[in-house]
Amino acid sequence: MNDPETDDMQEVLSVDDLDPMVRKVFLTVEKPSLRDNRGDVDRVLDILEKTAGFPRPYVSLPMVRRISETLHDSEFSLTLTLTHADFGSRGEVIDVEPGDQSDRNYGVAVDLGSTNIAFYLLDLTGGVILDQTSDENPQIRHGEDILSRIHYCERPEGLQELQSMVIQILNRNIRNMLEKHKIAEHHLYALSVAGNTTMIHFFLGLSPQRICREPYTPVINRTEIYPAQTLGIIGNENAVIYVLPNVGSYVGGDVLAGILVSGMYENEDLSILVDVGTNAEIVLGNRHWLMVAAGAAGPALEGGVVKCGMRAADGAIEKVRIDRKTLKASCATIGGGPPLGICGSGLVDLMAELFLCGVIDERGKIVLEASSVMELDGVKAYRLASGDETGTGRDIIISELDISNLLRTKGAMYTALTVITRKAGISFQDLKHFYVAGTFGAYIDPKMAVTIGMVPDIPLQTYESLKNSAGTGACISLLSNRKRHELDDIRRKITYLELNVDGDFMNLLTASMFLPHTDSKQFPSVLRQRPSEGKR
Repeated sequence: MNDPETDDMQEVLSVDDLDPMVRKVFLTVEKPSLRDNRGDVDRVLDILEKTAGFPRPYVSLPMVRRISETLHDSEFSLTLTLTHADFGSRGEVIDVEPGDQSDRNYGVAVDLGSTNIAFYLLDLTGGVILDQTSDENPQIRHGEDILSRIHYCERPEGLQELQSMVIQILNRNIRNMLEKHKIAEHHLYALSVAGNTTMIHFFLGLSPQRICREPYTPVINRTEIYPAQTLGIIGNENAVIYVLPNVGSYVGGDVLAGILVSGMYENEDLSILVDVGTNAEIVLGNRHWLMVAAGAAGPALEGGVVKCGMRAADGAIEKVRIDRKTLKASCATIGGGPPLGICGSGLVDLMAELFLCGVIDERGKIVLEASSVMELDGVKAYRLASGDETGTGRDIIISELDISNLLRTKGAMYTALTVITRKAGISFQDLKHFYVAGTFGAYIDPKMAVTIGMVPDIPLQTYESLKNSAGTGACISLLSNRKRHELDDIRRKITYLELNVDGDFMNLLTASMFLPHTDSKQFPSVLRQRPSEGKR
């Protein structure tokens, strides 16, 4: 399957890095004789070490019985499945099969988002993504925002219900992918899951109550590798599951995955990574140090506080351009169908175009009259698409109130970027790479984001999309033990900056809530595009 996450993964992994969490080894074993009457399991493990170079793995008592029986039933040729699990470099034998089954070794990586869940089916031996799919997170019915779901956990059985919802949707999508590719469930040996700290707590059935209360402590940051059966997930009876570690309450494994995929932790160059979802996480640093800050810069861009907003899915307007003469908009949607709403990248485009055309001023107020401009309940608004053009039959409109919410969102983003760089004593011009992760990063036009003052005015080639880095990072963690261990190194290197208690943040935020900024000299490229007052 040709998909962008596959390309990202191959860029990160070299041939030498392909060392999956679970391996299968086919062995042909000499038959015992009076001259060589070693035990059956000893015989198998000796040849494993001699021919495949594996140190003697842990073998449970039930597996001892199975190896002996399989060895004699299969004419002394069998396939062992080994995982590192909790036994360090020794590994553990988790399955034995007659004959050569070494090419049937599969894993599933999961990006456990609060809005959407992405699934990747991997051939662990070849290091290839065979399939991918996504589904809406069913927990949304108990709150689109994380805090509502945390409060839902205060109800009797609330946490168990949220956990059950996730497990059920995982099993359904995993089973569908396996059936599509005619893969037996018992050949699914490993899973990995990346998500923010709260989503991982829901998934593992751990109480999230202290995550949102001072001093903001999760139950656990670094989990072990668990048997998948303990969570009720389908697969081989001894399949294992790895959860990417988190740094704290507001910096989860999805952020660490982004750092891993970007490679910024290995680079001398200074880089920033921004992951915009329900919240926005910002990572600054290089191979010597990493600083992370998190803030609420995401909700408006996911459609949470904009009436016509929606998540990035089929029917969402992702790109907007406005005719400079007629002031009418032309739109492109995800999937190419009629528009149903507008997602984050479309909102950034729309605000930038309205500003460049002079329809809105620096405060986000509509100041021009046009056929697309109207007034609703005393509030001016701009019609992006009329009802006869949309898939709902209703106009898609953005009002001055919506624009005000977007100004707060873009202002919070730029302010967070300003604060974290100032704390580190660097300027935006020192940055060699500006990585944008998540669904937002896959669609955003950096030029438009600069135009509204959401991100700094630096060379556009500095901006690089990582697409779904959480999903890619989860895939890599299954395919490379070295990369998986590097996630712990990344976690230990991180310093967390709490923006909510930073005095500079609130002082700078007000200045950022204008287009592009009260200090327009910070955005020279925007000044060159903006029409002069006399030409409006």
